Amino acid sequence: MEISVESLETPALTKAHLADLLFEQIGLNKRESKDMVDAFFDLIVDSLIQGQDVKISVSATSRSAPRRLARGATLARGN
Repeated sequence: MEISVESLETPALTKAHLADLLFEQIGLNKRESKDMVDAFFDLIVDSLIQGQDVKISVSATSRSAPRRLARGATLARGN
């Protein structure tokens, strides 16, 4: 199953938008979607409070704009 977020106008995802995606693309009702997103973030917060590391891995492809060369950077290093 692939969830598309290409329709976002901003790069940020809100909890409400995540819940809407669950509602629209998976078919959960709105209350279940909100509860699932809240439970997900509660697990992350609880783990961080306990001092555990949290890793969120993304398996999506992203494109970034080419970076500008920093002022005063040297081209000799191939950067």
